[in-house]
Amino acid sequence: KPVYSQGNTVVTVNMNKGWKWSDGSPVTSADVKFFFELEAAGAKAGKYAPYVPGEMPDDIASVSYPSPYQF
Repeated sequence: KPVYSQGNTVVTVNMNKGWKWSDGSPVTSADVKFFFELEAAGAKAGKYAPYVPGEMPDDIASVSYPSPYQF
């Protein structure tokens, strides 16, 4: 579950280390980073169908990836 702090403005997610892709490789914060960057690029280019202005990714100021299983 996400952990909220600093007046609900910071969210820390600790990932399940047992999650794996279909090829057996682990799902890590690098995969989450790819997803966030893909969403942001699509929204910026105006070519992302599910994009709603003011919501994801606009409502995220920054994302950090301090470990392979946390963002």
